[in-house]
Amino acid sequence: MSQVQTQIQSVSCDDRILSCVDKGLESVGRNVKNVVYWHLQKVGRIRRMDIPEKPMMFVQGLHAIYHESAIGVENAILQEINNAFCLNCSMGTDLVAAIFQARSKTTA
Repeated sequence: MSQVQTQIQSVSCDDRILSCVDKGLESVGRNVKNVVYWHLQKVGRIRRMDIPEKPMMFVQGLHAIYHESAIGVENAILQEINNAFCLNCSMGTDLVAAIFQARSKTTA
């Protein structure tokens, strides 16, 4: 596979991951997605488009916003990733690991 094909596939994979994050956040509340992204960019210094490459920063930002309730948000996103990438990650699985698994599955 050429470097260009790998980059295109990676972009497509990242877009799919971001779509899963969007859907997971929206399942928590109608306007939650925009508030979370705003907070992450202003306070956490991570942009939406950085999430697939920096999932640990994203999860840390979720915990800063939601504290103990962040697990519920993570599980909503995890469910979307499981569906989109045909993964079998159980609820409570580390979201960072699931994102890395989704990225590696599409580049393998």
